[in-house]
Amino acid sequence: MSIPVFLLRLFYNLALVPAMRLALAAGSLTNPKFAARRAGLRQTYKTLRSLPSKKYRRRIWVHAASLGEFEQVKTIIAIVKKASPRIQVVVSFFSPSGYENLQGFDAVDAKVYLPVDSRRAARKFIKALAPDAVIFVRYDLWYNFLMELQRSSIPTILICATLNASSRRQARSLRLFTRQTYECFGTIFTAGANETEKFSAMNLHTELMTTADTRSDRIVEAVKQAADNPILTREYYRDDSLVLVAGSTWPADESILQAALEGLPEDLRRRLRIILAPHEPTEEHLQSLQLRFPTGILLSDLEAGLPGADSGGDAQYIIVNSIGKLLRLYGHADLALIGGGFGDGVHSVSEPAGYGIPLASGPDIERSPDAVALRDGGALTVFSSAEDLTDWLRLMLGDSDRRIQHGKIAADFINRASGFSLVIANRIISLLEVESYK
Repeated sequence: MSIPVFLLRLFYNLALVPAMRLALAAGSLTNPKFAARRAGLRQTYKTLRSLPSKKYRRRIWVHAASLGEFEQVKTIIAIVKKASPRIQVVVSFFSPSGYENLQGFDAVDAKVYLPVDSRRAARKFIKALAPDAVIFVRYDLWYNFLMELQRSSIPTILICATLNASSRRQARSLRLFTRQTYECFGTIFTAGANETEKFSAMNLHTELMTTADTRSDRIVEAVKQAADNPILTREYYRDDSLVLVAGSTWPADESILQAALEGLPEDLRRRLRIILAPHEPTEEHLQSLQLRFPTGILLSDLEAGLPGADSGGDAQYIIVNSIGKLLRLYGHADLALIGGGFGDGVHSVSEPAGYGIPLASGPDIERSPDAVALRDGGALTVFSSAEDLTDWLRLMLGDSDRRIQHGKIAADFINRASGFSLVIANRIISLLEVESYK
């Protein structure tokens, strides 16, 4: 039974929003991420007030939860800016992982933190920003902001949209509230045909367009650039080495990897070189990795040429102690293990797939349409235990034909999904009434 929307709206505004604000304030006293967000939020309206306007014809607001989601919109922004450099792009984030690590992308004119989703904050923020068009990325949807955009008749689109059956938004009691949220968008660009079917079942009045994960376009670009701009510039690999990049890992992934490596025959284990890129390279996490893999070298030490980091092909492990480099690091890989499959859900499988390499992850992949498609196609192997991972490593290390076959399936998947950034960019350009890009 669905609860009436007005009751859900009251509960959301009178209970959930204040609780969220209180939790963030309390968390900022002990959690560095919450503290960083609170400090950055103080600059939001100062940044908006200082935006130059005379030299710009139009202004786009892009919202992404964090850096990973922002990758899905980067190519779109680049196309729009190339078509009309006088379009101003302002990006908002909810998470410090996006705000603090958005660097070296000149197509963005300003970045801010998004305030907590109260009706007052939504009105104030949108009035101060005054966007001509808005892009939300994937899933970080805020009811009051979207309702205010709809009331203000500001064109708003959602890209890379997915519907997860286990999401709280899909609860039967919340369906009317969820439907009203999605109907604030003029167009929803879905992440595939299966996702379009899910949205269609909601009987939305919003236009649905089947596209794909637009990160594919970014990945295709990165693959082309990786050979000319490698991160590892010294001789690290022996001629017979194979490289496994373990990306966006959590302790559960790393524990199973450690046990799986112990189960490999010695001759195969000696051939394997491993790049470990934890999802959150905090000091505590890095220390645990160095204890788990004591012969590991920090990437920053290797790049700086510090003493002890010059062992070249004799070093089996590189531990990545920064973020923002994983997409390029996959360019060094013969195999990839993607983290998150033993927690809230596997991280991006599309990034390593673009390099045409076999993939493996833990079992929690259902929230990622790309992961499901790659598993069904044979490029992604799902493991539930160290023994499963040992078997996969043994197969990939010992059978080059199988390794090449799995990698080709992965690369073909990404290449088929590319090109939709241009479609979405031209829709945005048409909303802004500027010349489209060919």
